Amino acid sequence: MTQKNKKLENIASILVLAVTLAIIAVTHVVVPYMLDDLWYCTNLTTDQPISSLRDIWESQVWHYLNWGGRSLTHTILQLTILCGETVNNILNVVFTVLLSVVIFKVSLNLAGVKVEAGQRNRSESGSENGAGEQTADGASGANVIGLAKAALYLSLIMGMLHGLNANWMMSMYWQSGSANYLYITVFILLFVYCYLRELPDVSIGEGMKCILKLFKGGKKRVGKNTEGESISENGTKISDDVSSDTSELSDAVISGSIPPLPGITLWIIPLAILTGWSNENMGPTAWLLSVFVIVYMAINHKKIKVWMVLGSIFSLLGSAACILAPGNFVRSAMVDSDKNALWKLVLRVYSESRAGIDYLYPSLILFLLLASIFYAFLKNKMDFKSVVLMAMSVISWGAMVLSPHYPDRATFGTLAINIVLITSLFIRIQRKNPASKWWINAAAILVWLRGMFWLAEYLGTAVGILV
Repeated sequence: MTQKNKKLENIASILVLAVTLAIIAVTHVVVPYMLDDLWYCTNLTTDQPISSLRDIWESQVWHYLNWGGRSLTHTILQLTILCGETVNNILNVVFTVLLSVVIFKVSLNLAGVKVEAGQRNRSESGSENGAGEQTADGASGANVIGLAKAALYLSLIMGMLHGLNANWMMSMYWQSGSANYLYITVFILLFVYCYLRELPDVSIGEGMKCILKLFKGGKKRVGKNTEGESISENGTKISDDVSSDTSELSDAVISGSIPPLPGITLWIIPLAILTGWSNENMGPTAWLLSVFVIVYMAINHKKIKVWMVLGSIFSLLGSAACILAPGNFVRSAMVDSDKNALWKLVLRVYSESRAGIDYLYPSLILFLLLASIFYAFLKNKMDFKSVVLMAMSVISWGAMVLSPHYPDRATFGTLAINIVLITSLFIRIQRKNPASKWWINAAAILVWLRGMFWLAEYLGTAVGILV
């Protein structure tokens, strides 16, 4: 790439990101308080406008006992309302950017790529300083992208958060939806990132070997007997497929080479509580991930760090506080009181099916398309971390069968996980096959335009241009 083209790419990246942020910011200004926002503007016990922290405390105690367990998200909601609409609009844009950054960070971790200032996009041009490292998907090179490309990916992610969203208005612009979904998903994905980075960058086959040790006795090879057969610590003969010493597979990744996140033992506790006490499907799903990582490390004889245990315990406590709130049972009885058990089951299966086929289908179609290209046509091995995230997506979707109500906006957390997977595939395809640059960029532009179209259409209607 010539210096002139480099400058043009930098300018284009900045312009696209600026246009994206401007459209999002203006939309937030135009969207008014509505529906539940008007209720949460009041002290729920007195119906008077909230004017102090005491009003919020009284409201949330009543809410927990009589309406639902999402006390932390609704506390955040009422705090933002107390600060006024201008502060709300700023916070909504800030959290949209934060969520995009976190999604991008997790995607980079899956793809084995990092961002460095002043670097060319080596994923497209190849390594400039040697062959680089071999990753789980078989790609090699310096695995570095520059800030200009990173800015374009952030714009793409913001476009996907709108264009693939079943209800962008109610999950990101409705203030009640922003607190319950946009804000809290930032903390959920940060929690997920902390644990996901501890897993090895290996293919699914190699990762599963480690897990199968648990079901095949968890025996660790310590040597050979006189016949040359593998034996465990107590001298028992074990088969070679179990004893392939998969602990060596991830030593470089799970220990030593992964720098600890600064102060994580302290801040993982409030992060875990926020994650668990978020909403009914994403909180437990994130907790299951923490358990999975701990078990994975235990069966592979890795050191389980203190923060991992603390995070898992406090996210479980948060989830329990959210799900077991008395208000959940009161509300559920109100919703389902006139239906028999069989009809309740039918309705919940229908809601699950609709969420998968209707609400989440744009992200599923895009993911399946990119996955088919990457894994089938480019013949890459499916990596372990991506499969773990796929499982999280399915679990977070399926968990809502326990809820009497599954609105389209409640798929936002699952959508965020899907966008992580999609973004990582965009990055990997360009790294693996630089010739795909033009068509993969065209696909990204179409996805971004889809998201911006919805906002532009809303703004045009709101100001009277389209009516």
